[in-house]
Amino acid sequence: MVVIKSTNELLAWRNQVNRNHVVGFVPTMGGLHDGHLSLVKNSISNSHITIISIFVNPKQFSENEDFDTYPRNLEKDLNKLNGLGVDVVFAPKYEDIYNENVEAFSFKNPLATILEGRARPLFFSGVINVVSRLFNIVNPDVAYFGKKDAQQLLLIEKLVQLGGFSIKIVRGETVREDNGLAMSSRNQYLSANAKEIASCLNLSLLSAKNILRNGETNVNKIKKEMYDVIGKEKNIVVDYISILCLDNWVEVEGVVEGPVLISLAAVLEGVRLIDNVFYDSMSRPISTL
Repeated sequence: MVVIKSTNELLAWRNQVNRNHVVGFVPTMGGLHDGHLSLVKNSISNSHITIISIFVNPKQFSENEDFDTYPRNLEKDLNKLNGLGVDVVFAPKYEDIYNENVEAFSFKNPLATILEGRARPLFFSGVINVVSRLFNIVNPDVAYFGKKDAQQLLLIEKLVQLGGFSIKIVRGETVREDNGLAMSSRNQYLSANAKEIASCLNLSLLSAKNILRNGETNVNKIKKEMYDVIGKEKNIVVDYISILCLDNWVEVEGVVEGPVLISLAAVLEGVRLIDNVFYDSMSRPISTL
């Protein structure tokens, strides 16, 4: 496993790769956990070459967010990657990513302005900015992103489409703690007790899926059940519960009739937690608009 810390060095290494080899790419901000590692292992299993990036992107943080305290421990991350079969870890500096020689791409989409986009107005523009730059530097054939960050995943799929990138996006399943809490680098901010409390988020999503499977499609009844599940726990504050139509990216009103993204955000011990499930009773392909 080679650790590369500059764009020029990465480009020189990349130019030596056999053109017939499939290059898999997993972009991360570090703080690696089993969710990240599941994407890494998927790439290793299905690619000739696997590249991981570790870069805490300042442009996706607002002033009141945790950029300064976000988990940064490159040595710890490298230890988790050692022995897996990763070829390159790309750990660039700010000036390597945001310089005049690296192309950036941006676009407007209504999906970026709702849910997490409403709560974190800089987030998705920052994500699209850095991912487009990383794609241009790494030039992968396949890139791996988790379903846990559903809006991010769907907007990156749109980025690939609009930007003309010849990259296949592979969706990774959400990896969870034993109690169902979706794994996240920010979970380490939580106390042990809070992690147990936060399991109610996944329970509420499972409850919503069960209600739908049992034939109840009324959105208000589904959301009420989710709020009731979360409301059994104290000290957790719900920001939103959403049931979004995946055919047109509009919040469902009335009844669920097609594929939806059921998602939520809540705050516990000052930590913002998100989770979601995709649901489609017909198991149809999900649109990326």
